[in-house]
Amino acid sequence: MKTDDSGGILRLLKLENDQWKIYSGETVAELVDYEGDAALISELLGSMNDLIILTFVNDNPTDLELDLYGLSNPRMSVVLESGQTTVLEMGSVSEDGQKVYLRKEGSESVYLVSNEIVERLTLDPLKYRSRFVSLIPEGAVVSGFQIVDRRDQHVTNAQSVESLMESSIQPLDIENAEAIFRAVKALLTDFSVNGFLDATVEGEFLNYGVLEVELPFEMLVFAEGEQNVSASMKLSKRLSGSEQVAWLNDQTLAVKLSQDLVDMIHPLIYQTIVPEEWAPAEPAPEVSETETSEELSDTEDENGSGSDELDPVVNE
Repeated sequence: MKTDDSGGILRLLKLENDQWKIYSGETVAELVDYEGDAALISELLGSMNDLIILTFVNDNPTDLELDLYGLSNPRMSVVLESGQTTVLEMGSVSEDGQKVYLRKEGSESVYLVSNEIVERLTLDPLKYRSRFVSLIPEGAVVSGFQIVDRRDQHVTNAQSVESLMESSIQPLDIENAEAIFRAVKALLTDFSVNGFLDATVEGEFLNYGVLEVELPFEMLVFAEGEQNVSASMKLSKRLSGSEQVAWLNDQTLAVKLSQDLVDMIHPLIYQTIVPEEWAPAEPAPEVSETETSEELSDTEDENGSGSDELDPVVNE
């Protein structure tokens, strides 16, 4: 369980089947409706158990010193329960921003530990959500997909390898088309994401924080044996070499697509083989000394002379 001075509570509970349940709330932690990411949570808690003390600060601090350390009213407390209970109280960040004051509940001793692990702790339950998301009915397999660019209504139709070759933005030979077709279907069947966004959709735009991201693409996913769309999502453009976000229409959920899926669908919706930001900049044309001298000479002739003298100013 983790609390901070805002009163927020987050509890991560491991079940006997090794699944993690997430409880979250302002004053009372209530069960959320998704599973926790077992690998991420286990690694994070392992790091908390193995915290390395960087500096011993004080073994008998005064009330004033506790205020200076931010420990008279800790901004965050982490309760670790595994046979025995350990409560870690987190205080202020050091002046260099690299360390944080810490002490164990019931102990007077104060230490400095790395702020890196503390920065990873958050009350946002989405940060601990399992990265696997069910797009299609359990046990089903993706049979095909379409990507529609709503700006020009181009449709990349991947119901088969042949239709993918015919409709892809970039020309694909049979070998590349088969590889992309198989890979994208597999990635959509076992759909995992890089993370989740606390966002909303208004029309064709995704809003999260102060950002407003256009969603110009629509991806339709078909399951084996299903004639109708099994899932649909709105896609952003490729925001960087590694990031593309999506809005899952059926689940009203904003996600960051996995790097594998981002790379696989790129040639289906973009003219360029690689993202524009990866393309090398065109070198500036070289100018020889002779050309430069000739240009200067031409400029001098047009101005009448190469003199730095200014034209006389006539005051009326």
